[in-house]
Amino acid sequence: MNQNPLDFGYVFSTPDEIWGPYSTIFFIVFTLGTIISNFVFFYFKYRFKNNLLTYTLVNRASRNASIAFSLGFFFFLSRIAKLQPFNARVFLDVALLLLVYYTIRGVLYMLKTYPKAKAEWQTQQARQVRKTEPRATVGAGAPIRPATPAKVATTASVARGSVDTSTIQAGTTSAEPTAAEIRQGLSERALKRRERKRNKR
Repeated sequence: MNQNPLDFGYVFSTPDEIWGPYSTIFFIVFTLGTIISNFVFFYFKYRFKNNLLTYTLVNRASRNASIAFSLGFFFFLSRIAKLQPFNARVFLDVALLLLVYYTIRGVLYMLKTYPKAKAEWQTQQARQVRKTEPRATVGAGAPIRPATPAKVATTASVARGSVDTSTIQAGTTSAEPTAAEIRQGLSERALKRRERKRNKR
């Protein structure tokens, strides 16, 4: 049989031998890729929930990788089980081309789209940090302005006026008799009157 990989008869034919140099390497690579990509897609990606940018990147990469690797692994199992028509060589080639396509697409995304997405995410994070900062910290860092001479003069005059009024109030309250003193004076007068009445008798 012709061994040209571009020949349609060779591509769509089923292999007589399952294990060859190409098939062995293909099976090892796609088996490991299927296990790792599915583990990352279904479990490991949730560790990056707090970082939305990294979570989106890991989610897309693991999803595309799991699709390509799982298809190749399925087609190779069909080759082992001789499941028609999925045991043809063309299905392994399709899985390999799909993996190459996703790899090139991922490289272009990292070179062109990812820097812009990263810059936008950093600006959004900076805005959220500014919104969550307390307003008191903003006022605490403001410099203290010295008092002007006019303000000093007004405060001094206000202080003098308060001192004068307090002294006047103190003088007036000290000159006036208290209620206890008035009661004592009335009780002494009443006692004197009683003594006078007794002496008259």
